[in-house]
Amino acid sequence: MKKKILIVDEEKEVTNFLKRKLETADFEPLFASDGYQGLKILAHQKVDAIITDSVMSEMDGYEFCKRLKEIKDYSDVPILICTAHTEEEKEFRKIGIDDYIVKPFKFDYLFEALNRVLNQVSHKIKFKKVLVQTDRAVGINAAIQQIKEYGFRVDVEIVGENTNIIEETIRHQSDIVVFNALDSAKNPEIMIASLKSYVEFRDLKIVLYADENSLDIKRKNYDRYLEDLKERCRSAGADGWIGALTRDSFLNLMFEYCK
Repeated sequence: MKKKILIVDEEKEVTNFLKRKLETADFEPLFASDGYQGLKILAHQKVDAIITDSVMSEMDGYEFCKRLKEIKDYSDVPILICTAHTEEEKEFRKIGIDDYIVKPFKFDYLFEALNRVLNQVSHKIKFKKVLVQTDRAVGINAAIQQIKEYGFRVDVEIVGENTNIIEETIRHQSDIVVFNALDSAKNPEIMIASLKSYVEFRDLKIVLYADENSLDIKRKNYDRYLEDLKERCRSAGADGWIGALTRDSFLNLMFEYCK
């Protein structure tokens, strides 16, 4: 059975182009000129995915997507934003859209994105922005690529350990922050309490790792010190602890916090 794709766009040239291309690719396209018409169609038709513009004269793409995510029967339908406006992506990601494609585009790119969201579980996973503070990113980039291949929707930014973690968290609007609890340049308990004090970060997850190479302490005292530090960080509001920051530990972190 052909998969039904709802296209919501008031530009006739765009809808005619997508109609030809989708039919050639063995999809069944449906059309709406704005969000209101899109909702009317969805009241009577079950679709497999939605491609929508962001700017429309009647109910724009943002309001349309927001309403869809609030309706139980539609909340898991994959949504691709196809628009000329690059600056809106972050706001759309926050409400759970699956991909964001900037016009003009090659149909092959749109086709790949469409098949990806249809075949993966990404539309059931919330988009997460992850900030990792480390000077040793070996293996992390490979882990990022692997987690995306599993269908997780993440935006990972890696910053150096000499950066201000609070400023970077605000700039990146992070959902998850990962930093070295043994960095002698910072007091992790104070850092955790400061981050948790921001109203906009009430849902922020703070995960610590322990790079023992950054701690000047004899081995026999290390384990005792580490256990005490873990307890103090938990009391300050830390959400997790992953030991050393490696490819495997970062993958486990993503599986736990990005579903």
